Order: sequence, then C-alpha cells, then structure tokens
Amino acid sequence: MGAGHAEKRQIDHMVRMQLPGADPVGPDAADALAIALCHAFHARSSNRLAQAVAAGGAGR
Repeated sequence: MGAGHAEKRQIDHMVRMQLPGADPVGPDAADALAIALCHAFHARSSNRLAQAVAAGGAGR
C-alpha cells in the first residue's frame, strides 16, 4: 500500500500499466486517473468483503 508520496513519474507509470493504451496528458491527468482507479479498486474490494461477510466467510 502506498502512503500518498509517489513521484509524478511513478503515478504516470502505474496509470499506464493499469490502463493500457491510456496517454494521460500531463501529471494532473495522470493524478485524476490514479484517483479514479483507487476508487474503482476500493469499491470492488468493498463489495467482495460484503459478500464474504454475508456468506459467513469472514473471520473463519
């Protein structure tokens, strides 16, 4: 997990790895895409956790 201190080139690289074909124009665009990716991954993992809890699989 990151701590929010990545260099701009690291953000740009991560965005390009996660979104093949993406060509963010400038560091602000890469930052915006990185934030969107974080929200998407968080929502997906939250849904999986809720499903596991509902199925009785959490903590076992």
